Amino acid sequence: MHESLSNLKIIAAGGGGASTTSRPAIEAALDLTTPDTPNVLIVPTPKRTKEAFDKTIPKTEEFFKKLGLKTALLHQFGEPINTGVALDRIEAADLIYTAGGDTLHMMEQFHRHDLIRPLAQRALRGDTVLSGISAGAILPAKWGHSDSLSYRPETVDTWEYVRVNGLGVAPFAITPHFNNTHERLGARSDQFGTMLKHEPETAAFGIDNLAAIRLADGKITQVQSDPDQFVHIAQRNKNGTISFEALSPEESIDLGSLTK
Repeated sequence: MHESLSNLKIIAAGGGGASTTSRPAIEAALDLTTPDTPNVLIVPTPKRTKEAFDKTIPKTEEFFKKLGLKTALLHQFGEPINTGVALDRIEAADLIYTAGGDTLHMMEQFHRHDLIRPLAQRALRGDTVLSGISAGAILPAKWGHSDSLSYRPETVDTWEYVRVNGLGVAPFAITPHFNNTHERLGARSDQFGTMLKHEPETAAFGIDNLAAIRLADGKITQVQSDPDQFVHIAQRNKNGTISFEALSPEESIDLGSLTK
């Protein structure tokens, strides 16, 4: 395992609200920060509509502020990302919390404003904790199984899951909302398994809505907001099929075993 991977501190939640159902995951992220009162940077970039922004981001800010923490937003809704300001806020953050929403839109914006490398470098140095839900969970990964096209008016009834590259600091793929079933597309776990057949060298995890991957000290464990929701690791079977095995509550996976 590359030495920098042991510096990674990541909490990737499958789904839920920062201030409610996913609070244990957020508290786990705060436990990984070094300062007693960490600076929190909230990334609302996956929110493509004012309605989605207003429904989630103010509550997220309020949640962190009630804990006595200083917060900043990477940008306001509808405000173009100012690269200089964004870099300063990224550099000052002890915890970077990324909201859910349109992963593809988020990554397009980060590429356009040259934020991919700064985010990855801070994570690999261990200078900041990367935390988030859904799109925010995909952010650190090699790639994610995303429902981004469901947010586009032109594909709202015809969308399919797509593969979206993340920062690539964590050497695995994920799908959030692993336990979801879509009326037209079926089980998300099945759709993820189909996509993984085309990625034979990639380690992968499915994250239930009320569970989260915790990556620290070179080891993967899980955080559960609900004891019946889990992180699942993909298993590649000899017959070419993909199955998934739920991690036990106390199970730990050495990150180095995924990079051999």
